[in-house]
Amino acid sequence: MGSTTLHQVESLLDKLTLSEQAALIERLARRMRLAALSILVQPQDLYGAWKDKFPRDVDLNVALRDIRRGWETEWDKAGEFASGDVLDFDHDAAVPEMHDRIIVGLARRLGASCISRDPLVVSSGLAPVVW
Repeated sequence: MGSTTLHQVESLLDKLTLSEQAALIERLARRMRLAALSILVQPQDLYGAWKDKFPRDVDLNVALRDIRRGWETEWDKAGEFASGDVLDFDHDAAVPEMHDRIIVGLARRLGASCISRDPLVVSSGLAPVVW
């Protein structure tokens, strides 16, 4: 938009009441939304994107089902998980704040170090602290 056109639009706006300006803005916004919708690019059909990438006899539903069964088998092997498997809140009670207690307890259980400047974490001695 040229500066002359912009000046003309601003001059017109100065002559309108606030309610007329609001109505004009709503109308222009509606037109812009319709224009934007008309130029949106439709997504490419996945068939075209994946054409000839798989054998012709592949059954995608069967392949996905097999993958899901594999995941379920892995989860079954893992068994039930409880926070007590990793955390021992009574043992780690020297660290009073719960979020720090979780971090220190996990580090202790994994044999890892914590990165902290918190004096209560450092003095707890539950896990090595690096800082």
